Amino acid sequence: MKHLLALALVPILTACALKAPPYAVSINNVQALETIRPVNLGEFKVANPSLDSIAMRGSQLSAPVNGGYAEYLKQALAQELDIAHKLDPNSKTTVSAELLENDLNSNSGQGRIKARFVVSRDKNQTFRKEMTANNEWQTSFAAAIALPEAANNYPILVQKLLAELFNDSDFQAATK
Repeated sequence: MKHLLALALVPILTACALKAPPYAVSINNVQALETIRPVNLGEFKVANPSLDSIAMRGSQLSAPVNGGYAEYLKQALAQELDIAHKLDPNSKTTVSAELLENDLNSNSGQGRIKARFVVSRDKNQTFRKEMTANNEWQTSFAAAIALPEAANNYPILVQKLLAELFNDSDFQAATK
């Protein structure tokens, strides 16, 4: 009987330790970067330490990288820039960001992320704008389905945020 109870608790206990999936590059994002000049990456931070953990139904979704979700965003941006051959650590144009909102709701099947992006050239700020992305997905009443589904939508949410940035005409102008 003790073994059955222990087995029944395994899904509940493991649900408390979810990690967001690794970021996957978007071909549309890479194509949107064709017209910019190479940039380097500066500081990426969270506005509030609570943004480094996403609460969902009593579980926590944490970033799969050291440095939390600000580092996750920085690595996602680096991947997109690298694939587009637009990442240059010696560039005088620097992109930095501050994560302002970071939320997934496994009950409603909705996510929202917001960041303030700054572009500087030779230490002079040429772009500063808050970007927001939202995402919706089909969810389930069953936590065993809803939690992984919400976690799997986090990289999509970040892709959408970066698409907002890359397709912004002011960002394009600041990085030419």
